Amino acid sequence: MFNIAKLFTFYGSMGSSKTASMLVCAYNYKERGLNPIILTSSVDIRSGNNKVSSRIKGLESDAISIHKDDNIFKIIQNMINENIKVDVVLVDEASFLSKQNIYELTEIVDKLNISVLAYGLRADFKGELFEGSQYLLA
Repeated sequence: MFNIAKLFTFYGSMGSSKTASMLVCAYNYKERGLNPIILTSSVDIRSGNNKVSSRIKGLESDAISIHKDDNIFKIIQNMINENIKVDVVLVDEASFLSKQNIYELTEIVDKLNISVLAYGLRADFKGELFEGSQYLLA
């Protein structure tokens, strides 16, 4: 069977369970024997480095913190080259990623045939789009 990878964007306001939904999604992939890779923006440090956690106490996971100058495509490609199974890429706080980071997510979809599910805020309190959100929506 041929799998066509896609880039999905999920956004909502603060406290709308975006991270909780992403962690449930990761759990469901693991239950089926698949390996989700969780990424998060390094801007979000409320859970500490290389961690994501929901406001629902105890719902958390290890993650790879992404800085704006990191090449997400190369990070995932290197994991594959090291024989790490990557079935899906889940991104928390995607709104804080750069335009280039979003382009790299599209490369993961197009060149590696791996689906990406990106979760984040759409806009700030003034209604201004975050950079990552702007390019995910575009």
